[in-house]
Amino acid sequence: MATCARLEVAAGLAVLLTSLTATLTAAPAVGTVEASDAAFPTRVADYSYLTGSVSAAPPGRAVAIFQHGFGVEFMDYPQAVLVGADGTTYRRVDLAERLGGPEGQGDPAPLTLSPDGLSVAVGDYAADAADLAVLDVRTGDVERHAVGAARGVIPRAWSPERRQLAFVSGGEPYNPYQALHASSLEGDLGLLDVDSGEVRMLPNAEGVGLVAYSPNGTRLAVERGRRIEIRTLDGAITRTLALPPQHHLAGPAAWSPDGALLAVGNGHPRCQQSGPDFDELAWDACLADTESKTFLDATGGQGPVPDPLLAGSSGFGPVLGWSGPREVLVLDDVVPSDPSIRGTYWITAAPLDGSAPRQLSTVPGTGNFGVGSFQLASGLVADLTFEEMGGRADRGPLPFYLAVALSLALGVLTARLTRLARSRRASRPAGR
Repeated sequence: MATCARLEVAAGLAVLLTSLTATLTAAPAVGTVEASDAAFPTRVADYSYLTGSVSAAPPGRAVAIFQHGFGVEFMDYPQAVLVGADGTTYRRVDLAERLGGPEGQGDPAPLTLSPDGLSVAVGDYAADAADLAVLDVRTGDVERHAVGAARGVIPRAWSPERRQLAFVSGGEPYNPYQALHASSLEGDLGLLDVDSGEVRMLPNAEGVGLVAYSPNGTRLAVERGRRIEIRTLDGAITRTLALPPQHHLAGPAAWSPDGALLAVGNGHPRCQQSGPDFDELAWDACLADTESKTFLDATGGQGPVPDPLLAGSSGFGPVLGWSGPREVLVLDDVVPSDPSIRGTYWITAAPLDGSAPRQLSTVPGTGNFGVGSFQLASGLVADLTFEEMGGRADRGPLPFYLAVALSLALGVLTARLTRLARSRRASRPAGR
């Protein structure tokens, strides 16, 4: 009787584990959130090994994408994390992780989120024949586009309507860890027509760093050398703006929605301090005196521009988007004077009229799990709401390697229980 009971327990446990495995690896149905309903959590979920992939369970519209973790620490596996527009869905962009190579120390390949949050463009730092991959996050489908004889290709900016993608490519592989700033990875500027797959390399556009589309999608702001060139989509230069020293175009969302301003950022901050000689007062004074974001008259005239934003309230990263003609969202992480929050990042709304900035969301990057290449779906920012999600996080199905490990564990457990039951039966006295 005892043996039968044990067998029943073993069978029940096997059924339970089988059901659990099926539940954890099943792809949940996720709908596409309307652009006007997009939300972002007031606190982003922590790094997790349990986050599933876009391939296994497409999340629908995305509101953000970022790198979580860097591959130079023990048990820190860099992830390309996508945040769904419902504010609770998290997925890994496994395509970018697969294309990441040793030149990036395990980091994902370069990637760019479209303004509407429906597509992700993924490049390749080093390949025999690099191409651009366009991932539809609603379906998980991928389209690949050849870009000529390039050994490396970096997607730089989507047009506002997601019909065109600007990229730079080079005849030699890129090494992102040899670059002081993202714009240091320069190349020949090309445009991909996403619908037709046609690729056009623009004339006289070598040595290009960062790129931003104008709000109506008819012009490009192109960083080239120590200047910004305003170009038409056929490559013609209509005007040139000088960059302040040590400044760069502030990312693909640098152009204000009314077309009047271009944001440029200080890419080489002089306030970096660490170690036992860290001086809190000197750090704070430096931040209070360092211009992090400067604004240029995008029309080429001498119109009024806002005062620069200081590093202490806007960080040193690119502009994430514009919540209005005179307010930008940025990722701020410059608070090392408080040990309890070092490694924490904030999405901050920074008004250009001198009003106090507002912290909208916390992005945890403590310990080994730093945050890099943070992007918002810039076309959703104007209507984006920031909501308390109560710790909810839909991470989708288990990653394949964890599902396999769980299945193997289930198999081993079942085999051991079966062997134990057979041994008990064989050792039972005859006649009982």
